[in-house]
Parts: sequence; C-alpha cells; structure tokens
Amino acid sequence: MARGIAVEMPAYKEATPAKVDVNIRRAVDSLESGRRWTYVVVEMLVYLLFPLLVGCGLALFFPGHWFLCALTGMLLLLWPFLKGKAGVVVARRRKLVDPRHGIRSSSFWYDGFMFVGSPGLRQIRRYSALSKSLDMIYNYFGRFGVLPEGMSKDWWEKLTPLKPVNWLVKAWTSFWIGMPIAQDVRSRLNIVAEEFARQVVRKWDEIGGIRPVRVVVLAGGTLQDIIIGVSRAREICPEILLEVVSVEPDGLFSVKRFRKLLKYYGVPAEFFQCVMKKVSTNPEKRATLREVVENAGHRFTNFDMVICIGLGDYMYGEKIYDFIRMLDNGGGTIITANITDNFVERFFLHIFIQWPRMQYLALAQYLHVLDTVLPDRKVSIIQTPHSIFNIAVIE
Repeated sequence: MARGIAVEMPAYKEATPAKVDVNIRRAVDSLESGRRWTYVVVEMLVYLLFPLLVGCGLALFFPGHWFLCALTGMLLLLWPFLKGKAGVVVARRRKLVDPRHGIRSSSFWYDGFMFVGSPGLRQIRRYSALSKSLDMIYNYFGRFGVLPEGMSKDWWEKLTPLKPVNWLVKAWTSFWIGMPIAQDVRSRLNIVAEEFARQVVRKWDEIGGIRPVRVVVLAGGTLQDIIIGVSRAREICPEILLEVVSVEPDGLFSVKRFRKLLKYYGVPAEFFQCVMKKVSTNPEKRATLREVVENAGHRFTNFDMVICIGLGDYMYGEKIYDFIRMLDNGGGTIITANITDNFVERFFLHIFIQWPRMQYLALAQYLHVLDTVLPDRKVSIIQTPHSIFNIAVIE
C-alpha cells in the first residue's frame, strides 16, 4: 500500500516553553495534490463570483433598480448562513436532534450543486465530525485501498439522465473533497498509522514479546488509522500481538465499518475490544476514560499507549487541559492532535459544511497546554503538510 509520507523535514521553530523537550517536524505527503493557495483562490471565487455576477446581471437588465439588485446579490452571499439558521428552525419543528438533518442541502455552492446535489458532500455535511463523514473524506479517492461505505466507483453516472450534469457534480465533489483541510485529514490518518506502527513495534521489542502490546483508543471512529497501523506493524513483525480497547461513543456505523475494515486489511478481530461508552473530563458528569476502561475489566495504568485523534478539538477553553490530563495513564505513550487556525477554509468548513465549532490553537498555544499538564515528558510534533493539524507523540 502506498503511504505517501515520503520525508519529514524540520518545521519552523515557534516560541516554545522552556521546560518541554520538543521535536517539531513537518510531513511531506506525495499522494496529495497540495496547491493550497490555488484552492483558496478558487474557493473565494466560487463563493463571491456567483452573487456578484447575478447582482451585476440584474443591474444591467434593470438599471433603475440598483438597490434591489444589490440586495439580491447580498442575499445570495448570505444564503448558506441563512439556510443553516433555517435548518435549526425546521429541525425543532420536526423534533430532530441534529439541525443538520433539517435541510436537504446547505447551499448551491456545496452539497446542493446544480440543484441535483452531491451524495458524498451531503454525507459529509449531515454527519460532520462523525465517523460517516470522515469515512467519505478518507476514502473518496480510494487512497487507502477502499471506497466509502455504500459508494461505488461509478456513483455519479446515474444521478440524472444528463451525462454533462453528472460529470459536473462528480468534478464538484472531487474539488471540495480535495480541499487542503481534507488533504490534511488524509495525511493525518497516514501519519498516525505510521507512527502507531513504529511505536507498537518498538514496544513489542522492549517487552520481549512476553505479552500483547496494550493500547487504548478514545473516539477512534472506524479505527481506520489504527487498523492500517496494525497492518503495517505486522508487515515489520508478523508475530506481534496487540490488545486494543476502543472506547467509542459514535454509534453503530463506526462498529459496522470497523469490522469490514478489519477484513479488508487482514487484521485479526481478536486484537480489538469495542466499548460503546461516552466519557467526560468531569467525573461528576460522566465516567472518565479511566473509569470506562476499568469498568470494562482492564487496569488503565497497564496500557502501553493511549490514542485520541480529533476529540480534543472540541474541548473548549480550560477543558483542553483536563482532556490531556485524562489521557495520561501514568507512563504510557500518548498520541493525540489538535487543529490550528485556517481562516479561509475555516469559514467554508463552518458555513457551507456546517461543521461543529472547534477550538483552534496555534502550535505555541498547544505546546503550552502540553507543557502545563505534562511538564516532564518528551514531546514530538508532526505537522501535516499544510500545517493544519499538529500530531503530538508524548513519551
């Protein structure tokens, strides 16, 4: 399987806390297109050009009604935001838990393109921040050898009787799933898989193969990064044994998809145990990760690794400190990550795609959090190629 992470080079040095032992690298992913600024320019044109053309066209045909023409253009510009608000109202009336399910599409610019709509983009929007959405982002291009659940290679051919329209919808879908933040999501999966494989092989050698390498994964979704990592570790060391406890709050889709991925990548199902429980950083509200793991019959301090990718982005304010503290089992390696600010695509992410609000932390801020909670640990930061995600390996 092509891995794409060809080299890693030193990243620029930001002001880092004096106490933390940190190594910062930036990955280069040869299997993603890059072209970040090209995407940014096109995204802005997509958003601004259509309302501008409509407004100017109306002004040309109705020269005496410039105010109404300008108002029409402004409404088109604000439509994705207004439609999102309307979705909240519709969801309340229909008694839907998730307002993203209240409307068929967010806008003409995204999953409602050509008024036909893109099934793939609609899945990303409706299930944003959940396993079903990430499955589409990870696997739409088939980079990791599989396609998204329920999607075939020719999914676009029978959308309408008009082949040119179908082709445009396909091209539009590929454009948005190729945007830089989606590229970095796929790069993040690849980096985590590679780092996981390296860490478990190293740990297997340390313990001399006398027991399985023990791993806890929190909110891993379909566990595609971990499954690929196990597959790569077994390529290096076929006799390796693992005991992976996945604490997963994200419903049944993730478990069904996880089982299919195990078969595809040839990873033994007996390596894994799924615990369908939600956790909290506040023990007064809900069980913590330690309590959930120990209630499932394991001792939290016995695990060699604790992994959580993505969930920390939704720990707002001071919760991020409690979140990192919750992952610490007293000595095991921690692999986690955060998202940094990415203004232009951040706007599209939350307005068009209706992705839930996230806490964006610059690298220096993230290092400050790690240093405050785990001041005596060695930290390696691997940045994704567009520097959108920082993957932290804490030893």
